[in-house]
Amino acid sequence: MKSIVKVMILMVVCLIGAKTASAEYDSTTWPTDSMDIHSGFGPRMNHGVYDFHLGIDLPGAIGDNIYNIADGQVYKTYSANDKTSSYYNTGNVIVIKHTMDSPMIFHGQTVTTYYSVYGHLNSINVVAGQKVYKGQLIGTLGQTGSGATYPHLHFETRVGSQCSKEYQLANPTSSCAKVFSQPQDPHVNPLIFLPYSDDSSMTVNVVSLFPLTIELSTNTFDINEIIVDEYEIDFNDRKGIDPNENDNPTYGGVTITPIRMDPFKIQIAYPQNEYGQIVVRDVLGNTMTLG
Repeated sequence: MKSIVKVMILMVVCLIGAKTASAEYDSTTWPTDSMDIHSGFGPRMNHGVYDFHLGIDLPGAIGDNIYNIADGQVYKTYSANDKTSSYYNTGNVIVIKHTMDSPMIFHGQTVTTYYSVYGHLNSINVVAGQKVYKGQLIGTLGQTGSGATYPHLHFETRVGSQCSKEYQLANPTSSCAKVFSQPQDPHVNPLIFLPYSDDSSMTVNVVSLFPLTIELSTNTFDINEIIVDEYEIDFNDRKGIDPNENDNPTYGGVTITPIRMDPFKIQIAYPQNEYGQIVVRDVLGNTMTLG
């Protein structure tokens, strides 16, 4: 275990393996003309309140083009005026079903399909059952739904099932609830599927010693996994996260506090005052090690 004194002077992270390519499962395209990300996948502060963001938010102007990311079929569309819609807070929504080029192992099961979800749309240009192609214009960016406080696309990817865990629990006989052996949250980081690459950098600062609080600051939005000693927190499959409460920032005594989202900053508060090693992995599997 490293001493507190050594922790105080340890201010850099070692990046193992340069980020050179995307890890998407299909040949895909970005869903908007701009590649700006306002809010990433995973822990964030939303108007001063911690929550676990299940997609990424891509800002723009009302009426901007929205593109289908890969070949597939429109699974369903939802209207912002339909108060019975499970996507009511997300406004006008398109859900498209895709077949993976390479299967994914998720919660111990092999899945071959995923769903792309486009929310807060201003207009929808496709209908359920329609075959759609990579790069096809499917709608326009908007600000519909109670969750849209500014014009942006809320974009999600769900693997295996398009149904939320809550829906699977409430409807155990439905076909989308039978994909997994038990109900699972199907949301994963959309950057797994998108043609996303960047030059990753990270700095570390010790905020306090009691409890030991370390702030990580990175120029990317793709932190997916944090390991403190032997305790692992995985944002994609929720390992180490309370499975019934994604909005709980404390996991196994380790507290994660997002500071702001541009650039991405988080604090890790560890209940012990010394640790052996902190490992952070990004969406491409690159590893950053502290300690």
